[in-house]
Amino acid sequence: MQSPGSFTKNLGFGDAGLALVYRAMSSGFEHELAPISRKRWRLACNALDNDRQLVVLNFFLCNDGDNVVPDELVRLALQTPYSPTWDRTALFTLNLGQPGVGLRMGIRGSTAWANEFIRNVVATADGTWDYSKIDRGTFDRFLEVNMHATPKSRTKVRSNYLYILELCGITPRRLLSRELDPETWVPSALYVAWDRYMICGVQLDLSLLAAAIRDELHKVAGVEVGTFWDIANREIGNYIASGGIRRFD
Repeated sequence: MQSPGSFTKNLGFGDAGLALVYRAMSSGFEHELAPISRKRWRLACNALDNDRQLVVLNFFLCNDGDNVVPDELVRLALQTPYSPTWDRTALFTLNLGQPGVGLRMGIRGSTAWANEFIRNVVATADGTWDYSKIDRGTFDRFLEVNMHATPKSRTKVRSNYLYILELCGITPRRLLSRELDPETWVPSALYVAWDRYMICGVQLDLSLLAAAIRDELHKVAGVEVGTFWDIANREIGNYIASGGIRRFD
């Protein structure tokens, strides 16, 4: 059974996608691609209050003990303009459920539920998402079985998660007007995943691709299986050549 962690905080990210999360990353890292302590990140972050900072730290950023470290999602926030493709990469990061290493068990255990909901409930056999499953009733039933929390906390988690999906244009009525070409964001999403795997000790070689296959990342992304793995097979060589997460050293 998983815990809700800080995902019960009042989010209030506004109605412009995940732009506030994007700005929080940039300000918290003091506009530099370098590791920073969680405490200093919180002091530097001027885009969000303390409660919402915890959600970004524990669900979107890559942690290494008492530090947060730059990865591809942070690089995009610091070096590229905000766009819906960043939102989709950030949503993939949330659903990946890989917050890093050195975290206390309560934080590590509070990030896996989104991954399990997407892979085991929403994703179809070919990797695409059944958007009709993204509703209150389906998510409530999932949380009742998979999350150790009070009914009030589970309701808050459900409200916050569906709110984030809606900010990214994802509803039971499909993607509305925000259908994005996987080529515009899946390479970045893969880099995020591979960065997180390397923080957890996976070597900079084809083991990264094996880990992505093991974790069914096409389902986490909601992208048709053939399309996703065509991109992954093309990008793994580029990622290895870049030095992996050591490209930020």
